Amino acid sequence: MNIQNIEATIARLKNLSVHDFTITHIHNMLCQLGWQVLSEDGVFSTVLLSPCKKGVIRLGADQDGLLLDNYPLHVQNCLNHPENPFFQNIYWHTLHPEYERNHPVKSLNITLMEKLEPLDASNPMLIEEYFIKDMLKNFYEYVDGTSYLTFLPFVPSFHLTQALNAIRQVEESHERVLYDISNDNLMLRAGNQLVITDPLQ
Repeated sequence: MNIQNIEATIARLKNLSVHDFTITHIHNMLCQLGWQVLSEDGVFSTVLLSPCKKGVIRLGADQDGLLLDNYPLHVQNCLNHPENPFFQNIYWHTLHPEYERNHPVKSLNITLMEKLEPLDASNPMLIEEYFIKDMLKNFYEYVDGTSYLTFLPFVPSFHLTQALNAIRQVEESHERVLYDISNDNLMLRAGNQLVITDPLQ
């Protein structure tokens, strides 16, 4: 992503007033700047593509004070391990209250990061994908005891082990956080590098 585009976008976001710091206002501002909506399917988020097609912004927020958007916990892992290829490259992130009538009503987070490609369903599953799904299972999943790796011996790399350990530590230290390893939360970087994008719910 062009560094000037990054800096200009961050500058605009930093200069927003408290009154303007709502998802609706930021969404409209980015669209006026040429950003395009990629996805609005998430419970907590909207994702927009930059004009240069190389970066994305995720706009996330809690819902009604009951459902919490745990994405900022994953962003912190990415920022703590910038050298780890299994984590997404984060260019800028902020966590801020969203205001209505000058009163904070919920948590709002904005993340500017690299654009990745979805997994191709027509290609065989990467061995790392099997391993990640096997290691990060919620207690209520795969109740039949099925393991992706039963017949597939695999020794994870240092970086994959580091990424999984970091995700586990977050899940274990937060009472209301669970794993969320679906196909939508695993993507690809150029060179067929698997990236864990949103592993917590």
